[in-house]
Amino acid sequence: MAVVRPSSGPIRFGTFEVDPNAGELRKRGVRVKLQEQPLQILQVLLERPGEMVTRQELRRYGRDSALHRNAATAWIPLHRAIEWNPS
Repeated sequence: MAVVRPSSGPIRFGTFEVDPNAGELRKRGVRVKLQEQPLQILQVLLERPGEMVTRQELRRYGRDSALHRNAATAWIPLHRAIEWNPS
């Protein structure tokens, strides 16, 4: 899936877009409810498309330490929000 990264504004991938300034995830223009921690993880992943990001690397991004501790549980709502399907 291609990630479109404009110089500023929303980051688009598939039918989704993340607006880092507004702290929002949208699907086809409709806001998807997502808590702050899963949204932070998504933003980190979108900053490094196609690369593996470890928990230790989350810390280097200057993100909240609670995000690092709770990264495993933050994946669940993130997967639900983007209806992740590996096929």
